[in-house]
Amino acid sequence: MSRKKSPQLGIIFNTGERIRKIRGNLTQAEFGRLLGVRGNTVSRWEAGRLSDLETLNKIANYGGVTVEWILKGEEPAAAKYSIRTREHAPEVYEVRPADLDVEALAKIIDAARNYLRRHRKTVSARFEAKLIADLYYYWQTEKIMPDDQVIRAYLPLAKRSDLSGKED
Repeated sequence: MSRKKSPQLGIIFNTGERIRKIRGNLTQAEFGRLLGVRGNTVSRWEAGRLSDLETLNKIANYGGVTVEWILKGEEPAAAKYSIRTREHAPEVYEVRPADLDVEALAKIIDAARNYLRRHRKTVSARFEAKLIADLYYYWQTEKIMPDDQVIRAYLPLAKRSDLSGKED
């Protein structure tokens, strides 16, 4: 017996457009990192496939809006008449810095620099910063300190996004 899938509420309420508005100029990957998910998850949200209320609350808190605004595009009646007015999602957001684990970051910086030194690779500061940022994200998501094999795998990713176009 086949079951019909029920329509996604996000698609019915057209939430994707409002989530894109909250995301502003951030890429899906950047926005996802801020909320603790991957970029393809943000893509699903923007396609109207929402996962749960906790996710909606995270998005609403980041955007300074209510869950009701994300779902319906309007604030609840009580919010309309409150003394404190709330702006709807602005067009552009500043990236909020994430909480950093300084000890882990220091270990990752040492590991990356030692790897580059051992393999006699001279790179630009931008390249090194991108590599370290990627390795820190790896550590946050995998909960494993990156080793030489992981660093070697992340080198091409940092090189692709190195805006200087060359290694010093």
